[in-house]
This record gives sequence, structure tokens and C-alpha cells, in this order.
Amino acid sequence: MHELTGVYTLDALAGLERDAFEWHLLRCGGCASEVADLHTAVALFATSAACPPPPRLWDCIASSIAADGDERTPEHSARSRRNE
Repeated sequence: MHELTGVYTLDALAGLERDAFEWHLLRCGGCASEVADLHTAVALFATSAACPPPPRLWDCIASSIAADGDERTPEHSARSRRNE
């Protein structure tokens, strides 16, 4: 039951499993405390402002993709020449 604290906090348990976990929470102070802490964390995430990515982020990603593609180009070219 202890591994379900996060799932319960995110309201992802249903039916009998949810009922059983709620019964468990009444008897397990550790899980009840963890669920309370997780509810606090979820609330903080929900109210935090989204941080826009730095302007250069896409440039770094595009450069990485281009560099990765450059590494593959010679092999692809050699294979193409063999098939001609």
C-alpha cells in the first residue's frame, strides 16, 4: 500500500483500490503524512509560474541535431554510392 501514495495524491486510484487505500490512510500515519506532503508539493507546482526557456535553447538543439546528422551523412553517402 505504501507505494500508492503518489498515485493517490494525483487522484489516479479508482474504485476498490481507492477505497482500500483510504482505509489504509486512516491507520497508517506514515502514508497519511506522505500524502499530505505530496498534496503540498502538487499545490506548489500548480501555482508556480512556468519559466520560459532561454532564447538560445532552440539554437543549441538545432545545432546538436545538425551535428548528429553530419556524423551520419558520410555513412549514408557511402551506402548510396555502393547501391548505384
